[in-house]
Amino acid sequence: MGDDDRGAIVDYSFLKRIREQELMTVLPHLKSGSSILEIGAGAGWQAKMFAEKGFAVQAIDIEASSYRDTRVWPVIDYDGKTLPFPDAHFDAVYTSHVLEHVPDLRGFFNEVRRVLRPNGIFVAVLPSPTWRLWTTLTYYPWLLGVAARYAARLVKPASVTDTTVAKIQQARNRDGLLRMMLRASLPMRHGESGNALTEVYLFSGLRWRKVFSNLGFQLKRSSPCRLFFTGYFLVGSRMGLGARRVLSFLLGSSSVVYVMEPK
Repeated sequence: MGDDDRGAIVDYSFLKRIREQELMTVLPHLKSGSSILEIGAGAGWQAKMFAEKGFAVQAIDIEASSYRDTRVWPVIDYDGKTLPFPDAHFDAVYTSHVLEHVPDLRGFFNEVRRVLRPNGIFVAVLPSPTWRLWTTLTYYPWLLGVAARYAARLVKPASVTDTTVAKIQQARNRDGLLRMMLRASLPMRHGESGNALTEVYLFSGLRWRKVFSNLGFQLKRSSPCRLFFTGYFLVGSRMGLGARRVLSFLLGSSSVVYVMEPK
């Protein structure tokens, strides 16, 4: 989900500000007061904002969500497959940085179609190729920071009196650091398929348009969210949202809003 790639130390307060700004680019696509289902709602930040702006909101996420302990809105747990709502129940379905993590997209889109009312829309915010590219480029600086923190723990004085045991433990820790570095020598993929290189295409508008069409949805419009961020918190809140908006014009927007409807 955005500036929170797997393995990154997540600054939830700053990520919340990113998500709030992204939502501001979504609101113009929605009819005032309409009913919305947010799938993959996480902590419920955006669901809460929807409700504050007069929308009728239901929010769901899988039980294993890493945001479970930070929820600010009543988020319903579900099995990740069957949406726990009747047919033709919502005016809009919304997801933010979710589709790239769905293993069964066809089943997911079938469920979205089922719960949408006639003339309903599906709005999805997704990471862009820009996000994938810059996340890959910032991976090694992030990894060096992780290794430095890990190595700093290795040089701390041992708290045991048996120096032989202490030396053995330090050797094991050094071996663990080496194994970690070897396993992490290549950037991790973010989504359910491909790798850090092929995701530049997999996260492109060209690819998503094909996916949407193949799954029975017609893309009505898309637009950049106009924020620049990466999957690792190398700068985090030290760079304000204003600077990130400017960078999005220079380096590319890190997320895109797609608005679609069933064919």
